[in-house]
Amino acid sequence: MSEDKEAPEPETEATLLKMLNELKNLTKSGWELSLSWRPGARRIERIGGVNYALNGEVTPNNVIIIYVKDFKEAKAVLMHEFLEHIIKREFSEPYILLSQMVSQAYEDIIYFRQENIIDALTILLSKLPRKKKLERLHIIEEVEEK
Repeated sequence: MSEDKEAPEPETEATLLKMLNELKNLTKSGWELSLSWRPGARRIERIGGVNYALNGEVTPNNVIIIYVKDFKEAKAVLMHEFLEHIIKREFSEPYILLSQMVSQAYEDIIYFRQENIIDALTILLSKLPRKKKLERLHIIEEVEEK
């Protein structure tokens, strides 16, 4: 009796793209992602003062780029980059957005408080007699009246 063996997958970008589409269907997400397999190409990234050769990455325009030559390793990198993208999008990005919103709100509050203080000081200084105002600003020194 002979066992039916599956034919090995062709080691092509089209096979990796098929895998990516299967991941999208299984997870019901990642529809925005596309794929580029660039075997042998490398991109070096400096992280914490150390240079790292990336095996793969997801670009800002949502392309998974895989740099490794070995097809089996390329499949593992595809899985890694896909999952990392989904996790970042679902968990990290909302916190980054929240942090940016809080930071902007804080900057707005500080700006308006600063403007209110400057307005109050402007009114206060305008009510001082001219000589006293200039003395307080050290524009003139106190001079004895003759």
